[in-house]
Amino acid sequence: MTESFTEGQQQASAEGERMFNEGQQAFAQGQQAANDAANQMANQAAQVSSQAAEATSAAVEDAVQRIRELTERFIEAARSAGNASLDAYERSLQNLVEFEERAAGASQLDWVSTIASAHAKFVQEVSNAYVSAAREMLK
Repeated sequence: MTESFTEGQQQASAEGERMFNEGQQAFAQGQQAANDAANQMANQAAQVSSQAAEATSAAVEDAVQRIRELTERFIEAARSAGNASLDAYERSLQNLVEFEERAAGASQLDWVSTIASAHAKFVQEVSNAYVSAAREMLK
């Protein structure tokens, strides 16, 4: 009976060892499959990331180009508005100078006429210098 018991133990031990080895092999195969899947997913993620980066780069370039165009249009509109404002300012000052010259001519007093004419001339010279400098800045 001891022999059959020992034989049973040996068979059970051999069967356990065989099952253990099969388990180890299955585990190693599972590990390899998991590693392969992880590598494949990492490669796919890298490809998708690269494609997204290229698409993003193209979108950024398009946005930069649109911003440049809008900036150029804005600058041109600002120049145009600046010139229109200077034209209106120049006309207003010219009207003021003409009024002062008419007032100086209509005055019966020489000293009033002289002061009014001098002021009109001063305003005209200063405004011409200002408008000329402002137009240069808008070029």
